[in-house]
Amino acid sequence: MKTCLGSILCFGLYLCLAAPLALAGHAPGSGIRGTAHDLSSAGRNKSFWGAGVIADPELDRVCVYCHAPHNTVKIDEDEASGGFPYLPLWNHELSPYTVYLMYSSGGDQDSGQPFDTTSTFGVSHRFNAADIESRNQPGSVSRLCLSCHDGSVAISAYGRYRRVFSSPPSNVTIISSGNGRFGIGVSGDLRNHHPIGFDYTGVQATDNELADVNTPVSSSKTVVDLLWNGRVECPTCHDVHNTQCEGEKFLWKSDRQSRFCTTCHLKG
Repeated sequence: MKTCLGSILCFGLYLCLAAPLALAGHAPGSGIRGTAHDLSSAGRNKSFWGAGVIADPELDRVCVYCHAPHNTVKIDEDEASGGFPYLPLWNHELSPYTVYLMYSSGGDQDSGQPFDTTSTFGVSHRFNAADIESRNQPGSVSRLCLSCHDGSVAISAYGRYRRVFSSPPSNVTIISSGNGRFGIGVSGDLRNHHPIGFDYTGVQATDNELADVNTPVSSSKTVVDLLWNGRVECPTCHDVHNTQCEGEKFLWKSDRQSRFCTTCHLKG
C-alpha cells in the first residue's frame, strides 16, 4: 500500500511539474513556438501535414510558412490599386480576393455610417482609393492573415512552391485552413465576422458606445496602440506571434466574461 501511495504521489508531482512545461509554448505572451501558428512538426497544428509528412522535412522550421530572409514576395503596388504596401518578408502565396464582401450592421443604422460596408460588386473587382474609403476593405496587414484563413490558398503554398501550389512536389501536402473554426472570410465573404478595415475614430464619432482611443487594453497597450493607420485590422485584436498578448487565442487581453469585447464596446 505504501509503495502504491508513493507511486501515486510521485506521479502527481510529475504532472504538476510537467503541465506548465507542456503549456509553456502557447501560454499568452510566451512566443510562437507550440501555438496554433506554429506549423512545424512540433506545433499544435502539426496534423496539417498528415502522418509526420511536412514540407521540407529537413528544414522543419516555424517562421518559414510566413516569412523568409531572401527571395520573398514583392509587389510594387500601393494599397489603393489593390497591392500590398506591407510585406514583412512575406513567404506565402497571397489571397486572390482584391475585394471582400464586408460586414454590415443591418438596417437599424444610417447607410452613411462608416461600418455599413456591404459591397455592391463582385470579389474580383480591382478596388481603388475611393472603394477603400467607402467600402472599408481589409488593410494589407489583415490581408496577410486572410491569405491563410480565407481558404483560398493552401497553407503549404509557401517559399519556392508558392507559385505552383496546385501541383506541388509529393512531400508537400495541400491543406487549407479555410474550413471550420479556422475559416475567416471564406470565399471572400467577411459579412459574418467582426468588421475590419474601418476608421476607429470615424465610427466613434457616431457611436457613443465605443471607448476612447486612449483606453488601456492590456498592461502595455491602449486602443490607439493597436490601430493600423487609425484602422481596426486583424492585429488590433490578435497578437499573431504570441509575444506580448495577455489573453487566450492570441487576444491582447483575456475575453473571460467578455472583458476583451467590453474594453472597446461600452456595454456596462
